[in-house]
Amino acid sequence: MQLIIRVLGRLLLALISASLGLLMVEVGIRAVMPAELPRVNYHADPVFHHRLPPDATMHDQTQEFNVTMTTNRLGLRGPAPAVLKRPGTRRLLVLGDSFTFGVGAQDHETFCALLQQRFDREQANVEVINAGTGSYSPSLYYLTLRELYLSLQPDAVLLVFDFNDLSDDLRYEPHLLHDAAGQVKAVNPDYRHGRVDWAGRIIRSSALAHLLHRKFIRSFERIQILGLRQYLWVKLSGGRTKTA
Repeated sequence: MQLIIRVLGRLLLALISASLGLLMVEVGIRAVMPAELPRVNYHADPVFHHRLPPDATMHDQTQEFNVTMTTNRLGLRGPAPAVLKRPGTRRLLVLGDSFTFGVGAQDHETFCALLQQRFDREQANVEVINAGTGSYSPSLYYLTLRELYLSLQPDAVLLVFDFNDLSDDLRYEPHLLHDAAGQVKAVNPDYRHGRVDWAGRIIRSSALAHLLHRKFIRSFERIQILGLRQYLWVKLSGGRTKTA
């Protein structure tokens, strides 16, 4: 019995030491490597996978740019549209990912803002709504349009599609949830193939897990897809393996 107690005590001590070590690593990563955490403050969403908070101000700084980004009451970039469309006003809803959202651009520099400025100069009475969200793809364009943006009564919808959307949609496919009729009802990051995704939750909440996933697991997945030679060529040429 004493031997069992000693073994259990040592196991408990090892568990406590390992937990404290991981906690110190977690704190250290958050303190000295903040760039490894998402720069834009997206929040997990049970229906739309991730969204930006409403009425938020965010700062994004890299070697290429230093910008301040704001969101309106809908969590979108640009002025918030009125609940009821003004008589005689036409609305252009623009769906897209980070290119549409305008990562790296000030609020007045996004192409949606420039388009709005052009309409204003020509007194065209057109209201442009920037519904771009980083890493969105066709599944999420469909859901947000159906559940959120049709209520804004757009007269036209412009979809800005790029090749990243293909890989993003494949990445979201395991998170799709369907209703009894087989229609997509949500893209929930907490579920994978209909079951709770505990690994995904840990990766999103832990800086250490996020770093390991980003640096090793995702790199390994892309090497499997591209092959080692193509992966290294893209990396050395300064390209994005995700796009490749």
